[in-house]
Amino acid sequence: MKIPMGHALGRLLLISGVVLLPSLAMAEQQKIQPYEVIRSLMLLQDDLVAGKSRAMSLHASFMQKILNHFESTDDAAWADPRNAQAALIYVLSGGDAAILVKLQKLGEAAALDQHVLKIALSISSGKHEEARGEIAKMELLSLPRQIGALLALAAAQMWQKDNTDRAIAYYDQARLIGGSGLIEEAALRRQLFVVAKLRDFEKVESLIRQYCARMGRSVFSKNMAQQVGAAIVELNYETSPDRLPRLFAFVDAAPLGFRRKVYLELARHAVVLGQSKVGTLAAKKASSLPDLSVSEASAIKLLEIASSLATADPQQLMGELQSLSEKQLKGTDKQLLFALHRIIEKVTELPKAPPKSKRPTRYRPTNRLKLRDEMTRPKLDSVSARALKELDLATRAIRQVQ
Repeated sequence: MKIPMGHALGRLLLISGVVLLPSLAMAEQQKIQPYEVIRSLMLLQDDLVAGKSRAMSLHASFMQKILNHFESTDDAAWADPRNAQAALIYVLSGGDAAILVKLQKLGEAAALDQHVLKIALSISSGKHEEARGEIAKMELLSLPRQIGALLALAAAQMWQKDNTDRAIAYYDQARLIGGSGLIEEAALRRQLFVVAKLRDFEKVESLIRQYCARMGRSVFSKNMAQQVGAAIVELNYETSPDRLPRLFAFVDAAPLGFRRKVYLELARHAVVLGQSKVGTLAAKKASSLPDLSVSEASAIKLLEIASSLATADPQQLMGELQSLSEKQLKGTDKQLLFALHRIIEKVTELPKAPPKSKRPTRYRPTNRLKLRDEMTRPKLDSVSARALKELDLATRAIRQVQ
């Protein structure tokens, strides 16, 4: 099978020096164009989605090398629309906007859409209201695919707090234009947070299904697992148990590592918000998975104890809790261990005898009359005062008879 030249060169850049661009001198000597370097960035992003952890450690240094290469590129090269678009893709992917400032100074000598350039500079400088207003006027499908998808993703994030419906529409558009890859992965992950707040069961389940099917190996999958756990608890599947089997079926189709993360995060969120049924089910699903590490097995046992706190025998739970080692737990699981110890100790603590009190004062009928006389009362007219006096005399007479 013949490999496209652009992809071959992009992969070569990643392998040979990624160590990426072995040196700027070599890059200049070989006249590597900015658009060819951006192809390497896209390949690196594909590796991030594929779960290659080395790609994550290379990403930051590669972004800096791209900027260095762009800044050293001859001005004449930016007359090529492919190179100008490469600069936009780099900045919209989180790169330094200094290269766009340079192209802006070149004016018409750079084959760059000035409207898109202005938007990209607004986004990078934090002028979000201005940027989203300009994006709203554009037809993103008419732009080069990668640029349109990145602008849609940026617009979704900028609208997320103010207009969730518009944000969801832009996330959908980013996925539609961008295709499979890091843009779709980011859109699915961030969109889930918005949709869960709207309590849209169907949309939540659709996003989880799509991510599990294609993105479960991403280096960002732990973040997605936290979002999935939070979303299920946010929608309170505790009151909709019939929906859980279908949702768990989506998760069970994902790679093993992602399944472990989802069930552990779901159990943690459920425990925190008191959804014991969901917490118990999630912990049980996690415990049935193979190849658990010692810390994962300990975390699962801890979450099972926490989920059964309201129904199980406290003495038995304390015994199970004491069998867990603090050293085998990480982060918030250690805090949960201490919290459970305190709770169970309080539950099993014998009640203390009430302190001895002094002998109560013997009730005297006149006490109430005296108390009433000492209370602050509004001024009474002569008729009311006389009536009250007669009531006092009558009350005393009755008590004397008794």
